[in-house]
Amino acid sequence: MSGDKEDYQQFMNKGHSAAWEQDWDQASLFYRQAVDEFPDNPHALASLGLALFELRQFGDALKVYARAATVSVEDPIPFEKISQLYELLDKPENAVKAARRAADLYLKKRDSEKALANLVRATQLNPEDLAARSKLAMVYEGLGRKQQAVNEYINLASIFQHSGDEDRALQALNHAITIFPGSTEALKAKEQLQDSNPLPKPARSKVNTGELIKDQLQEAENSEEVTREADNLDPVSEAQNNALTILAGLLFEAGDDVAQLELAEGRGYPDSSGYLGSDYLSQEDRNKTLQHLSRAVNLQTQGIIEKAAEELEKAIEAGIDHAAAFFNLGVLRSKSQQIESALQALQLVVNHPDFGLAAHLFRGNLFRKSNRVDDALVEYFQALRLADTQVVDARWVDELWQYYDLIIENQSYQEDVSIQERLCDSISSVLINKDWKTYLKKVRQDLRIRGEDSDLIPLGEIMVAANSLDIVENIANINKLAEDGCLRSAMEEAYFALKSGPFYLPLHEQIGDLLLIQNRKDDALAKFTLIAKTYAVRGEKKRSTEILRKILNLAPTNLDVRKMLIQQLFDGGQIHEAVMEGLELGEFYVNQAELMKARSSYSETFKTAQKANAEAALLTRILHRMADIDMQMLNWQQALQVYYQIIKLQPGDGQARSYLIELNLRIGDTAKAFEQLDNYIEYLTLQEEVGKAIKFVENFFKDNPDNMVIRQRLAKLYGQAGRIDEALTHYNAIGQAFLKQGNREAAINIIEQILSMNPPNRAAFESLLVRLQDK
Repeated sequence: MSGDKEDYQQFMNKGHSAAWEQDWDQASLFYRQAVDEFPDNPHALASLGLALFELRQFGDALKVYARAATVSVEDPIPFEKISQLYELLDKPENAVKAARRAADLYLKKRDSEKALANLVRATQLNPEDLAARSKLAMVYEGLGRKQQAVNEYINLASIFQHSGDEDRALQALNHAITIFPGSTEALKAKEQLQDSNPLPKPARSKVNTGELIKDQLQEAENSEEVTREADNLDPVSEAQNNALTILAGLLFEAGDDVAQLELAEGRGYPDSSGYLGSDYLSQEDRNKTLQHLSRAVNLQTQGIIEKAAEELEKAIEAGIDHAAAFFNLGVLRSKSQQIESALQALQLVVNHPDFGLAAHLFRGNLFRKSNRVDDALVEYFQALRLADTQVVDARWVDELWQYYDLIIENQSYQEDVSIQERLCDSISSVLINKDWKTYLKKVRQDLRIRGEDSDLIPLGEIMVAANSLDIVENIANINKLAEDGCLRSAMEEAYFALKSGPFYLPLHEQIGDLLLIQNRKDDALAKFTLIAKTYAVRGEKKRSTEILRKILNLAPTNLDVRKMLIQQLFDGGQIHEAVMEGLELGEFYVNQAELMKARSSYSETFKTAQKANAEAALLTRILHRMADIDMQMLNWQQALQVYYQIIKLQPGDGQARSYLIELNLRIGDTAKAFEQLDNYIEYLTLQEEVGKAIKFVENFFKDNPDNMVIRQRLAKLYGQAGRIDEALTHYNAIGQAFLKQGNREAAINIIEQILSMNPPNRAAFESLLVRLQDK
């Protein structure tokens, strides 16, 4: 999306002002507008993430920071925030993973203190996280903090010992003793290990920042005043009363000399600006309109329905133009069994905010009386959509509305009349009820146990799968029993609920969670896998993906599931996410020191990404991982081939060029090394990046100060950049070196290059040139 920079800056400034005033609602609004202008702006994303965090919308804040992390892949701050949010959301495994990533990025920036802070956070969340502990030990060692490094190596030894790897435990302790020979703790731990005594497990920190923050937020919420609704009528009865009240009000407000009635504004339904007859009507005709309306109201209150409908219809024909009149006419016609006439009148107000819900319910009832159950079901779902969107956050209304379009379309293919009847009964029993709104809010509250995204689950979808919304309460009860430790009762409740909702997948997911709590991990994984496949078959790829990710969090090495997820992401065009999953598997193998498996995983990801026409930046990211492993395994020839692939995809990749030169020099192929150096210099020169070329060659010269070829390339670049003094200094040193070597022709060539730059001591160089040429 191409945004307007001026608008963007205004939104950001307004957001900052609101944030300064602690008005986070306004701040989030402005920051969101800024993000809409420039979706990939990391500053806007970070600001929006902070505002959402202050609003306690942790799920939304997490999504924003996750987006920021994909935009600024080398920025540690989004990952740091993601870790904190996952901790608040009680997802410690994800929090640990994000903290480790933040630490790695801080280390790249040479900010060791912040890297340590994130690694410490990871070990607080999971004291036995091997990757975090090992990195923490290495960072402490690199900083010379010997005692802290020793402590971490002892922790590593404990983790290895308890996992049955005595050899690696001993290796960790020996290394601790090597870096701090006088450590009594390390020596004592080694003695315990050799005596087969268990080492103390790494301790969990007593401070849980996530719990502290949540306690503070809960206390603030408890201090707020709680309001209750007092709805005394179901929506149909309420709408009928409102319609009659409005019509009676017209009579009260109008007099014989009144030409116009002022009523409520409206759009998309009969004119609610409320003209009591056209300006072209005479006063006498307007009075007739009032008379018809008056008779209609009086007859209706007396229970003379057919006559009341006739008078109201005459009032409408004379000029009454208000949604209340059309709704009331529909009610009267339905009571006198004039169904088609009633349906037509009610259709005129289905989009009215005050009468739409009741109109759909009324039409549903009328269609059922006419044995048009398929049409009735559509009306009931339309009513449920209106009701559902009244009890969710305004942010989700548009998206939720669209989901109902899909549900209504799918139900149009339903041919089983018994299922249609059952759904009609279920929806009408919920909505034609005085406590309908309180009940739906309770259902929504119970649903939020699954997270903030649950607001995007249409209640109509639950109706279709379970024929009732009661199953949501069942799931809430199951959660409560599980939290209280009553696992057997929770499982019994779950299987009982299955009888009424065998196809409701969130219930199956709940059973999988209970299996996990009971340490039946294999059964849980089998259950989750089946759920993911079922979602995929239904075309609900987003939810299928969520379940697959859940499985991988539990079993990161489950290759079948990861392949399923990667393929699903590729099929859905989510190429970046698919590649990230492949890279994550490779990283897991690297952490386990299984380098061959890691490289195989990266290679498979690369091939799949190629077939999906992934962008060059993603492909080179995979190739760099492959080359890193080749380098670690000292397979330099294979690493060379990979780096050649990288520069073919991205000629400007300086890291790949650097390794190509370094590896060719290492294996003694200086010709290819200098060919790559010249190619990269030429590429950067064509890109008008001579300064970048100079820095690149300077770095190589620092490592190879005696290499005349590199020095000559550097001198030439200085000359091109107009840095004559530096160029002359290097050319002079090169010439002297050639003279010492007795290489007269090379020395002459260098002197000629110096003279072309018009040096201040030109005469001396000309004299030297003549002497060399005369020899």
